[in-house]
Amino acid sequence: MNFKSLILLSAISLFSLGQLAAQSARMEPFPDRTSLPYQRKADQMKRMDVFVDHKFNPFFSIDGQIGLIGTFSKDLTRALTPPLAIGVNYRLTPTFSLGVQGSISRYAAEINYYDRGYTTAVHTSNRMLQIRFNAHIPVGARGEVYGGLGAGYRGTDVAAQEGPAEEKVDAESIVRPQNGFLTTAHIGARYSLTPQLGIMGEVGSGLSLMTIGVSYRLR
Repeated sequence: MNFKSLILLSAISLFSLGQLAAQSARMEPFPDRTSLPYQRKADQMKRMDVFVDHKFNPFFSIDGQIGLIGTFSKDLTRALTPPLAIGVNYRLTPTFSLGVQGSISRYAAEINYYDRGYTTAVHTSNRMLQIRFNAHIPVGARGEVYGGLGAGYRGTDVAAQEGPAEEKVDAESIVRPQNGFLTTAHIGARYSLTPQLGIMGEVGSGLSLMTIGVSYRLR
């Protein structure tokens, strides 16, 4: 089983658990964590997040992420711009959300042609725009785990510039152009610092295998 298949299986499992959570919450439309023992009500209010609200209202949130491990790490040696992503999400229910995410990354490499007397500098720019669907499950008083699937478009631009041969520069592999429709899978976790601000981390496919970031709830 490859990495993407493992992530896809994990996302499907979370999706199934989210459906069960949604069905079990029909009599009480929102998972209520204010009944956790040994917590005073004042402390509970400070920890209020989407899973603590007694009456749920759909809301938007914005998240920004930076990639720690690029998908193309094995194909190159230098990143000019690490994978960066920004997304807008709409929380439909306590356990499900739909969003749009755009991401970019830029890499550089040199190819030496000693027999021809020149070096080619190659810059590769990647971009991706996708729609993502997530299932969410509460963890503790402030946290949640989520997983889901994405579908969208990925494009690659490659620019090359020739110059004099550089003997000190070892030839590097370049990112091969990859354009067209693709599907992705991911699993992540979020921790609420305040009712609006949270920190998050993800593993998955796309322009980065591992990301960290922040999210901000607009309501």
